[in-house]
Amino acid sequence: MKTLEEKREYDRVRMAEWLKKHPEARERNRIRNIEWRNNNREKCCRATANWRAKNPKYESIRKLKERYDITPEKYQELLLQQGNCCAICGNEETARHNRSNKIQKLAVDHCHVTGNVRGLLCQDCNRGISRFHDDPTRLENAIKYLIRGSS
Repeated sequence: MKTLEEKREYDRVRMAEWLKKHPEARERNRIRNIEWRNNNREKCCRATANWRAKNPKYESIRKLKERYDITPEKYQELLLQQGNCCAICGNEETARHNRSNKIQKLAVDHCHVTGNVRGLLCQDCNRGISRFHDDPTRLENAIKYLIRGSS
């Protein structure tokens, strides 16, 4: 006898195979789902929020993929390359999350023009370069200003 999970997986695979053979049904289902979500926005948002709260691991995977087009494995690879430290200051992350009070992960720094990932930064460095709008000239001017002010 199949477990509930095995039955669900069997049904999912069978349905996927059937939909490949019937593209018109796939499109009809897609449109019906969009209409339902539009007509039941609050219910849909609540269900999505509940699922995300119960599945934080998948949420972080989704965010990495959606925002930066990287996998958790690529994030770990960057983290190891940087020795678990910020690419700018060389320190480990110390900022704590507002709600959970857990130490945050290093932020994925990326070019806002090309979308290319540059490295992982602590919250302070990430916010710092964002305040300069990722503009090297502004950062150079800030360095000159700091040097001039300390002499």
